[in-house]
Amino acid sequence: MNYNNLSKSSFKFLDPEEIINSPDFKIVESFLKSTKRNQGGWHYIVDLTWIYSMVKDWPRSYQIIDAGGGTGPTQFMLAELGFNVTNIDLTLNKPTQSIKQRYGTRLKTLPSYKSSDYVQHMESRENK
Repeated sequence: MNYNNLSKSSFKFLDPEEIINSPDFKIVESFLKSTKRNQGGWHYIVDLTWIYSMVKDWPRSYQIIDAGGGTGPTQFMLAELGFNVTNIDLTLNKPTQSIKQRYGTRLKTLPSYKSSDYVQHMESRENK
């Protein structure tokens, strides 16, 4: 990796109060409540609000990958916005019938899939 390019990188601190009081926050909060996924911590909805604010004006022809998305709401929020979303994860539960109908979701296991200690650990956690 060329670390000389790091000096060209930037970051900024976001004010959580500013995000929480934004119209975008209210939209994301409403989505989470309507999908019964509003049990996460304050930082989770702030993260989703930031994502929403970044993508809401993107062309809907964009295809988005949610790597490691599990069964989290990000992929569904993006699908609700009209994006074609692909989720890839090591462990995924079969989508419910309502999810299949609403989003056209299907579960595909690749022939190259191999179980691992990590996968078995995650599957045992989900079964609890």
